[in-house]
Order: sequence, then structure tokens, then C-alpha cells
Amino acid sequence: MREFTAYASGVNEAREIAGFALAGVPVGASASNLREAAVRTILRSEGPVFLDSGAFSEVRFSPQTQRMEIVNRITSREWRRRLAIYLRVAQTLGNRLSVVAPDCVGDQDETLKRLALYRPELQQLAELGAQVIIPLQVGARIHEEFYAEATAVAGVPLVPAFTMKKAATSEEDAARFLRRVKPARIHLLGMGRENFRAPRIVAMIHACSPLTEISMDSNRLRAVTGKKRPMTVLERDLRSRVPENLYSEVDSPVLGAAQVRLDYTDSIYSPGDWATRDMLREIAISSGFSLSEMHAFLADPNSFIARTMPNSDVCYWEHPLVDFALDRAWRKYVGQVIDANVRTAAIQQTFQQTKASMA
Repeated sequence: MREFTAYASGVNEAREIAGFALAGVPVGASASNLREAAVRTILRSEGPVFLDSGAFSEVRFSPQTQRMEIVNRITSREWRRRLAIYLRVAQTLGNRLSVVAPDCVGDQDETLKRLALYRPELQQLAELGAQVIIPLQVGARIHEEFYAEATAVAGVPLVPAFTMKKAATSEEDAARFLRRVKPARIHLLGMGRENFRAPRIVAMIHACSPLTEISMDSNRLRAVTGKKRPMTVLERDLRSRVPENLYSEVDSPVLGAAQVRLDYTDSIYSPGDWATRDMLREIAISSGFSLSEMHAFLADPNSFIARTMPNSDVCYWEHPLVDFALDRAWRKYVGQVIDANVRTAAIQQTFQQTKASMA
């Protein structure tokens, strides 16, 4: 199979986004489920990023009507919130960003209405360099007609996408569209490189439109997580590893894979930079600070422990009780950082190995 861009979609947590980015796998996420930490992690991505709108969640197949029907309509306010995330990311990533336009699965007319309603936002995205994807919905219009109308309504160039799951595009319709339109790029929504149909679909695309670039997205985590599955087993193993060199530069397979550096010497006497509020209280209590000392320590931990102790010529950090309390808090902090990065490390190792085996 010739090269194409395969996004790992459904990656909505910051730690998962970081893991795929470290493995060199293009990240795909849904703007419907992104928290602030996840958005910030995406903004630091160096590779291509795919953002879906999450519109598939508002529909369900009806056995009575034999068609997709809206069961949880996305409000205009919610659409604008998701589009605002698109725009924020586009301001940083530019042409490395691909976004799915506001659409309605299985409904051509509703999709066209949404394209018209959010045309200003789509034009802003295009001006920022983002590539706007339009799923080719099934309906009364053939794909070529729908694509032409959608492009005219949106007022910006659109990347056509074949839907591979809900309201899926038939291979016959896909081949006809490719021969007639010959788009610069086609996206396969909901299909990954591991899908048994992928080689046949990719070959068909190249046969019908040889110069068309291909991208696709699929949930890559689903296949490797769960009881006895490789990434879940790896996560369990990583959690069981005991870090080494706690009192110098911490050596841990988790921190190494997640590219997180913790150095005791650089950090221990600056607890305000790493300790949580609860850890700082524990340090103060274990050190035997008076009430006034505790208030001063909590207000500015780093400056306080550098002070000379009353009626003494040594600093607070030199006192054995303070030194012991700091070390205990450091061990707890290291454990928390490792726990927080296990998922990132497991994804990085799992999918870097997958890339190597496919090379």
C-alpha cells in the first residue's frame, strides 16, 4: 500500500494525545470532548492533527424508518463552541490542521443548512490555512452533486470524505465520484490502516484517481486495550516498576518514554515549584513549624526554607526534620508524576513499536 496519513482518532485526553505525538502518530480528537489540558497539548503538537465535530453522536439508526435520525440535536450554541476550538487550534497549527465541517450524518439537506449557517467560521478556518473536510452524505443527490453544492454553500475549498461506518459510502459511489471529480485529497472517515477493507479501498482510490492524496482516521486504542491486550498489559507492567536514582536524576521507564525529566538536586529545595498544597502542609507539620512559620512557609515555600532559623546560623532546609519531610514529599511527588504518565508512556511504546514493525 502506498503511503497515506492515518490519524489515531478519539484521542481526547491530554496524556493520550501526548503519547501518540511522542510515537510520531498523527492525532485525531473530537472537539465535543476536549478539555483545556487536551487543547493545550494539541497546540504543542508538531505533526498533522485531525479534529472531528462529534456530529455522529447526535444520530441513531431507526429500524422503523430504515434511516439515520437525530436523537440528540447539537444546539447552535454548542456548534459555535466546537468551532471556536477549531479556530483556536488553527491559529497555531495552520495547514497542519484538518477539521470536519458542521454536518448531519445521513442528511444532505441539514448538512447544507449547517454549512450556510456557519459559513463565516469556515471562511476564517480556511484563511488560517486549516483544511475543511466535508463528509459526503448519502441522499437524493449523488456524491458529485452534493459535493459541488456543499462547496458553493460553504464558500471555501472542501476536502471530500467517504463515510466508512454510519451511513457508509458504497464502493460503487466512491469510485464514480473519484473518476469524475479527481479531488486533490480524499479522507476515509472511521477507517484505519488495520481494517481488512483498507488495502482494497486504497487500491481503488489510486486506480480511479492516481494523484489523490489519502488520509483516514480510526480509534487505534480500542484494539490494544482491555483484558490481556498488549497496551493494558504494558500499563500494568509500567506501574509495577520501581523508579531508581530518586535522589539524583530519576530513572524510570515511564518518565523516559514520556520524556519527563525529574531531578532531585535541581528541585528538592524549591518545593513551591513541585509540591501540591497538601504536600506543603505535610512538610510543614512534619517539620514541626509553628503556626506563624507554617503561614510563612505556605505563602512562599522556596524563600522560607532558604531563611536562617531563629537563634541559629543554619537555614531551614538544613534542619534534619525539614530535610526528612522534603525527601518524603519528593518520593510521593515522583510516584504521582509516574502514575500520571503511565498512559502516555504505554501509548508511546506501543505505537512506536507498531510503526517500526510496519516500516
